[in-house]
Amino acid sequence: STFSVADDQTSDANYKASDLMYSTEQTITKPTTSATLNMAHKMAQLKITAQAQSGSGLTIHKVVVKAQKSVTFTPATGTATTDTEAAKGDITALTAAGTGYILIPQQTISGVSIEIWTDATGTADKKATFSFTSTDNFVSGNSYPIDLTVKEEEKAEKK
Repeated sequence: STFSVADDQTSDANYKASDLMYSTEQTITKPTTSATLNMAHKMAQLKITAQAQSGSGLTIHKVVVKAQKSVTFTPATGTATTDTEAAKGDITALTAAGTGYILIPQQTISGVSIEIWTDATGTADKKATFSFTSTDNFVSGNSYPIDLTVKEEEKAEKK
């Protein structure tokens, strides 16, 4: 079956609905005073902190992660396979500066990018894009802190 993460994970409900958990089948004999059900996360967590550089005049109003959003999940074996050929989708992580968490399927880090949408008083929206270069994976069950600070660069004038 196919499992997909939510497009907007800024709410607790959508974040929780994006968490695919798995446990092997277990038989518990009654009566028992204790039983342990070992669960495994099948998604990777990104902890994104985004801020505008002090004095930049910029305001962050959206942070979007572009990544693979779906896996083929096989309950009998607990495997979650990401279709790396599928189109990447947008996942909203934040709607203002601060820290937000999202869940994504395991995938190559270099295949993921982050867009930070900002505006300054009286100006149009501006987008900064951060692309990863690592060929490692965002691994299911792991958490990855990502700290981003945006500032506006001045363009050199022609003389």
